[in-house]
Amino acid sequence: MTQAAVRVEVAAAVSHPGGHVVYPVKVSALSAFGDIWELQKRYSELSALNDDLKKRFPHSPLPVFPRKHNVSKYLRHESEDEFLEERRAQLEKYLQTLVQLQFVQDDPQVRSFLEIDKHAVDPKAKAQSVIATCCESIRQMLAGDTRTPEVELASTSLSRNSAEASKEAAEMDKARQQRAAEREKLRQKYNLPSI
Repeated sequence: MTQAAVRVEVAAAVSHPGGHVVYPVKVSALSAFGDIWELQKRYSELSALNDDLKKRFPHSPLPVFPRKHNVSKYLRHESEDEFLEERRAQLEKYLQTLVQLQFVQDDPQVRSFLEIDKHAVDPKAKAQSVIATCCESIRQMLAGDTRTPEVELASTSLSRNSAEASKEAAEMDKARQQRAAEREKLRQKYNLPSI
């Protein structure tokens, strides 16, 4: 299953009063017409994702995850800021390499972690799906299929008094007109052919 191409950037770490550090992660889905969103992730969350991927894909080529700091952090870096910048760059390289792997990009847990499905909605595909659903409903109605809500509502209305049936028919007509207007807007917006 091929998904939208994903890119990831990690911004400078943000230290919080409790002593923990958060990395702003900017995610963009390229084929979804430039959708971009930002997440806040701690090192421990990214580490947990890495551990989970290693367990679930033990024979797959996963990138090397940046090690947790230890005493050497104080020997190799002149300041905490220098250490955090190095880690930021390592996390960014890790995530960029990770999302280039198609099996990772297709993985539901990774997609959830990066909120890809929540934000990266391809409007053209969605419009085509809506139009296809509408076309199917119309086909069913024309074929006399009573499973469509409109046909079922109309048949139950026959047993009610005419005032209620007229009111329901007006509501159905209004809803049908609204759907037709929405379909037409989507068709024009995404330059889709007329049905």
